[in-house]
Amino acid sequence: MESLGDILKQLCRTNYRLRDALCLEKLQKLWPRVADEPLAAKATVQNYRNKILFLTASSSVWAQQLGFFKRLIIEKYKKLEPDIVIKDVRVKSAGFVAPPAQVKIAVKTLDDRRICPSCGRRFEGTETECVFCRNKKQNILEQRISKYLEDTPWVRYAQARVDLPDVREKDFSAVRRRLEHQTLDALRRLYFEFYQQPLPKRSRPLAEQLASRYIMLKTGLTPDKIDDNIISGQLSRKLHKFIYG
Repeated sequence: MESLGDILKQLCRTNYRLRDALCLEKLQKLWPRVADEPLAAKATVQNYRNKILFLTASSSVWAQQLGFFKRLIIEKYKKLEPDIVIKDVRVKSAGFVAPPAQVKIAVKTLDDRRICPSCGRRFEGTETECVFCRNKKQNILEQRISKYLEDTPWVRYAQARVDLPDVREKDFSAVRRRLEHQTLDALRRLYFEFYQQPLPKRSRPLAEQLASRYIMLKTGLTPDKIDDNIISGQLSRKLHKFIYG
């Protein structure tokens, strides 16, 4: 079983914000050992980002003083915490520096995160599940809607919610529109495949099936209500001539 340290190292390789936050916490704790009195009381570690250490000084005079000790600060941190790389130190004057007891360290660790009840992953946010589980459930839901519309492409949400009570209208409508566009795209690909050529007899049943499905998805009409006038009205002139001659 992997230790927490190993897990943190793996997460830090990909999660740069978490890595910098954990480094910041260490740098703030080590600051009193890096800066001697009275310097430690006149400045504080404010941030660590992209391998740059940001310090805040109580005045412009102390900020200037800190500027002279940049290299020394980097060397001391390197001895105390060699795993943290500091390429530069930047100092600004804030006019006031809170004493160490008042400094609030805004660091999110793994313990601050919510635990997904479905998979056990830790995650940030106000949702009840992690994004992986939410996406998985959404994909399963959309597959159910797609299967339902493949069997009955004319159905609208008012009818479908009897058979799919847990499906929201916006999800149902989004899947129906996507299937409508995909069916029309399939017809257009077939058209350009035989561009300026008669549609082969072997491909005609497929083209007619696609055209019928597209019209049902778009209009909500059942197969028995689709006639030649409906077909010619819903298909472009080029597609209609290509499929039906």
